[in-house]
Amino acid sequence: MIHEKGFRIPEDISVVGYDGIMLNRVMNPRVTTIHQNMPEIGRKAADLLIGLIEKPKTTLIEHVIVPGTFVQGGSVRNLV
Repeated sequence: MIHEKGFRIPEDISVVGYDGIMLNRVMNPRVTTIHQNMPEIGRKAADLLIGLIEKPKTTLIEHVIVPGTFVQGGSVRNLV
């Protein structure tokens, strides 16, 4: 759609994706993306769920951060 409207990536518009879907690998330019670590997210979720089953807790909010990976493509213009 961006190209159809006459814009150029990354000269006119920068595009950043999330989760590194397979389509990004065949696009031109390759889309800059943040790739999730799905195996680690699954492990942490399973560990938390097992922990809650074994030792139920009441309304305890826990924040879990699983770092992702920045995958540089050609879809973001350098502004410096």
